[in-house]
Amino acid sequence: MQILFQHTFEHPVWRIVTSSSDISSWAIELRNPTKQEVEYYTINQKYKLKKLDTDLNWWSGVECVLGENIVFHEYFQPDLPIHKGVTVFNAEENHIEWSNEFIAFISANETHLKAKTIIGSTDQILLLDTKTGLEIEGSFFEDNIQQKQSVIIGQDQSYFKEIATFIQKFTHLKPELICEYSEENNAIVVSYYTKHNNMLENYLLVTNLTGEEQLHLCIATDLKGVATGTFNVSNSFLSFVKDRKELFITSLD
Repeated sequence: MQILFQHTFEHPVWRIVTSSSDISSWAIELRNPTKQEVEYYTINQKYKLKKLDTDLNWWSGVECVLGENIVFHEYFQPDLPIHKGVTVFNAEENHIEWSNEFIAFISANETHLKAKTIIGSTDQILLLDTKTGLEIEGSFFEDNIQQKQSVIIGQDQSYFKEIATFIQKFTHLKPELICEYSEENNAIVVSYYTKHNNMLENYLLVTNLTGEEQLHLCIATDLKGVATGTFNVSNSFLSFVKDRKELFITSLD
């Protein structure tokens, strides 16, 4: 299993958002809760890391990634986590393509962005040009290439026992609480938790469909609880964070 990219950040990685287009790229969201500061980085299809020079504040976030373009949102107010506004940022050229604070994001692809108005008494659905933000005529279609959604399996579900047996074929560890499972091409990816000294440890296991181990490592220790979204699978790539700050991108081919 080939490691294509590896980098350790100064602050914790909050989110990894993979491109939903056929251009493989990633947006990395770092958050420093103490200072309420957020930083955004991108990794392009040549695995070049770049910090974005944006004016986006703590109350912003990534909606989606479309190749070199990143779609951001803000919130109505701190205690109301409803998205508002759309800002399309070109990561390669490091500038805002367009921004509209009076709409809310619904979905997007390389050419079209679907949004709704957030002013007036009724919502109006708009179809906009992704590159310019101008309203256009036509029908919206979803791209075929999307981030692979993992399946969350709790220990009270019958399938959890099968996953636990599968994991124990490769390790001496006993999975606890939940597992996160995904299949892509010839790979099976499982994130699971074990107990150690009254705390939890998070492991990542990757095998091929013939049962050969490709990767197995502990990605977090001394945890008080479990979390989902511990890895991303998209366009035959696996991305994950070890110890909150060390980012890996590997190939699943």
